[in-house]
Formats: sequence, structure tokens, C-alpha cells
Amino acid sequence: VCSSDLTDNDAASLELSPSTLSLAEGGSAGTYTVALGSEPTAPVTVTVSGSAQVVVSPMEVTFTSANWDGAQTISVTPLDDDLDEGTSETVVLENVITSADSTYNVLPNEDVTVTIADNDEAGYTVSPFSDISVVEGGSSVSKSVVLSSAPTSVVDVNIVYLDSEFSVVPSVLTFNSTNWSTMQTFLVSAIDDVLVESAHTGHINFTTTSADAIYNAVSGGSLNVFVSSEDTADRKSVV
Repeated sequence: VCSSDLTDNDAASLELSPSTLSLAEGGSAGTYTVALGSEPTAPVTVTVSGSAQVVVSPMEVTFTSANWDGAQTISVTPLDDDLDEGTSETVVLENVITSADSTYNVLPNEDVTVTIADNDEAGYTVSPFSDISVVEGGSSVSKSVVLSSAPTSVVDVNIVYLDSEFSVVPSVLTFNSTNWSTMQTFLVSAIDDVLVESAHTGHINFTTTSADAIYNAVSGGSLNVFVSSEDTADRKSVV
């Protein structure tokens, strides 16, 4: 009597390759493949959970007894938003298995980890970023300010100066998630008095306040303000 033991070398499994992706906002899509380890007795559907940070296509693939031995490709495209999210952000895509084949239906879900490099940086631009020269009784000098990324809360750009020789109007520019990319303007004017004064140099500093932790207390540097007087002393001849 002869007997033999047969060992099945096929096992139900879900195979993802690679299981990690490194992408960049504004960059190209990445891909990974999904494959089965054995022929199923009923169709096997793998559904990929989405993320607000990426576009997944397709979000669902199905394997049958006809195509089970071929890998299917999932494309992952990073969304290019306007938020400063730090150096990078990590999202996890869950691959969920459903099937009437009991050996596949009980398999745990498999994850793909996606790291996305951010291309936004919180800050603001003062344009033109150059020193200011004003004359008493003369024209004002205009400067424009715009944020470099969308804030998650209101951002006040404060134009700070402690000087009685010139004024800044307005001294606070307010940005939000809607108007952050629209330039706002402030004017610097010399105070027109009747005093005979030498040329004066003052300073403007830029700071921010916001409930957005990334934007709060962002420094924008400082500018010099040169003020010239139009007043001269009267000189009279004494006879």
C-alpha cells in the first residue's frame, strides 16, 4: 500500500509592491501593484480607501479565476494645495478585501504608506522690499504685502513703528484663506510739521499674529525710513 502526502503550495494572500511611496506636491504620480497569491474560488475585490491629500485611480480592482495571476496597478497622485503642512505629510492608503471566497474574505487589510513632500512655506512678501524715503509735505510711499501660502486662520501682518516723524496707514493688514494671495497696500508718509529739523532715520518692523500656529509670529524683517524736512530757519537782516 502506497501513501503520499500532498502539500498545497498555494496560499491566499494579498501582495502589494511597493508598500511605501515617496511623492511631492506638484510632482508626478506614483504607482503600486496589487496581486493575489492564489486562484480564488470567487471574485476578490480590493478597494483602496482615499485620502484628502491624494487622488487614487482606480479605487477598486477585481480579481477572478481568469485574471488572478496578473498584478493590477494603482496610481496615486498627490494634490497640490496651498497650505504649509510642514516638510512632509504621511497618509496611509488601506487596501480592503471583500470576497465570497472565505479564504480571501478573512485576510487582513494591507496598507500602503505615502509620504508627500510639501512645496508650500508660510510667510509673506513685502514689495518692493527696499528702504523708504519720504519728505515732509511730499508724496506717500506705497508698499504691498501678500502671503506665500494659504493660512488656516486669520493672519494679521503688523507694521510696527515707534516714531513721530512718519505715519503708516493702515498699520495692520488682515489676510484669510480667501484673500491670502491678493496684495494689500500700506502707505508711509512724513509728518508735516513747522519745525526746522535735520534728516531723520526711523524703522518699520513686520510681525504676524494668528491662531494658525505656523503663521503666528512669522518675522518679515525691517525697513529703514528716511525722513527729510522741508522747513528752513528764516534769516532776517538787522539794521
